[in-house]
Amino acid sequence: MYWVREHLGFLADEHLMNVGLTRACKGLCIIGNKNLLKHHSMWKDLIESFEKRHCVVNESTWPKN
Repeated sequence: MYWVREHLGFLADEHLMNVGLTRACKGLCIIGNKNLLKHHSMWKDLIESFEKRHCVVNESTWPKN
């Protein structure tokens, strides 16, 4: 867990991320490395939930322009 906190910084702070994620009013776009984020249990659960609902877009499908 130390490695995760050391490398994710504030992204590993569940309180700060809860505040950030729950403030979205009209939509939410999270850009990041899901393989790295999945090393933290909160992010793993969140990403898996998004994937089950088909809300994760791979970079290869992102519009180029």
